[in-house]
Amino acid sequence: MGGRWPNSPKKEGEYNFHMDGAAAHRVISDWPGKIMFTGLGRDVMTGARLVAEGPKNNPVPAFYRNFFKGHKVSERSSWDLIAVLYAVRGLSNYFTAVTDGKSISQKDGGNTWIPGPTSNHSYLAYKMPQTALAAVIEDLLLRAPHKIAR
Repeated sequence: MGGRWPNSPKKEGEYNFHMDGAAAHRVISDWPGKIMFTGLGRDVMTGARLVAEGPKNNPVPAFYRNFFKGHKVSERSSWDLIAVLYAVRGLSNYFTAVTDGKSISQKDGGNTWIPGPTSNHSYLAYKMPQTALAAVIEDLLLRAPHKIAR
């Protein structure tokens, strides 16, 4: 999860890449398979509906209620939720994949996207408006948990 592109001329830094820049650099540079960077989510704000509509006994709205109390905000960026949505549902109607180029990383965690021929690197781009994507995510989070048959 990371990679906010297309990037500006300055070096882009990612929290997840900076936590262990050398390890991120090695994975980005040497991974033998495909890598999908999911750096979206900063502008997909979720949580307000969960707090307002979520059942008291559902742990997801309970998390948001507690988080918002401690941080004095009413919504939060959805980086993690977008990575999970992509992992479970793929591109679907939510995203498109940008495949023309590759990520060039630095050992300090910095990274840039270099346009060029298709490589094993891709990154997600929005296919739908961010507010619509937030509604999709909140609809999924408001669903009642499935009971597991035993």
